[in-house]
Amino acid sequence: MGSSPSNIFSLAIASSSFLLLCLLLCNSSISEAEQWPEYRANACYVPSNDSLYFQKNVNTLLSALTSKSTSDYEKGFAYGMEGQGPPDQSKILQACPGMKDSTIWYDLCMLTYNYQPIISTARVSTYASWYEYNMLDATATSFNKLLEVTLEALIPKAANGQLAGKKFAVNRTSFTASQPLYTLAQCTPDLMAADCNKCLQAAAAVDKLPRGKGGAMSFLQSCNIRYGNYSFYNETAVAQLLPPPPASPPPIPHPLALATRP
Repeated sequence: MGSSPSNIFSLAIASSSFLLLCLLLCNSSISEAEQWPEYRANACYVPSNDSLYFQKNVNTLLSALTSKSTSDYEKGFAYGMEGQGPPDQSKILQACPGMKDSTIWYDLCMLTYNYQPIISTARVSTYASWYEYNMLDATATSFNKLLEVTLEALIPKAANGQLAGKKFAVNRTSFTASQPLYTLAQCTPDLMAADCNKCLQAAAAVDKLPRGKGGAMSFLQSCNIRYGNYSFYNETAVAQLLPPPPASPPPIPHPLALATRP
């Protein structure tokens, strides 16, 4: 299931046998209460015909990915290429040994790699979901209506890179006087706005994002959506990504100030 992502790092390894691309998507606005990602799910496809050689490329790629400096991740998105042949990188190796199309989701980040090009490509066929407790039916109906309206407004903001040019947007509204609704939508920033919108629309579908829950997450390989009745991102960090308000126009001179003596 997941990622809550806003910083993404991509690295590519190319060789005569494989083209291996890797994306790491992490939430740069992690809530202070959530300091370590929790595993949610993984997906593994396409066995390798030469698993030892492919695994060597995966190990090299993950090592390069996790050795990057903090400043590389703060840029939001980067990729490199190597011609040789985090979350917890050992977890994906254990879950998907010798597989050429692998993704692992945490609540705060996602790691995915593939033997085919994935940069600037919306991948929406593979997904995972997670949710917390069920709401009462009477409460869930009105809650779901508010959620639909909120997501309808949030998705275009994320797709258009509202926060510092990143494909990332959040919202806080009130369901009741004592129950807030927090929402987050995010794509890998290499996607065009139309592809990001397509991915988030798919992630928000009722068969992928559970409704009527105290919290839920929907994760695809190129985007994710999360909601909950508690803050799961750092609101202070998000506020710093907002563009500054437009400057006030200069005051219009008073008519008397323009008068001249005859």
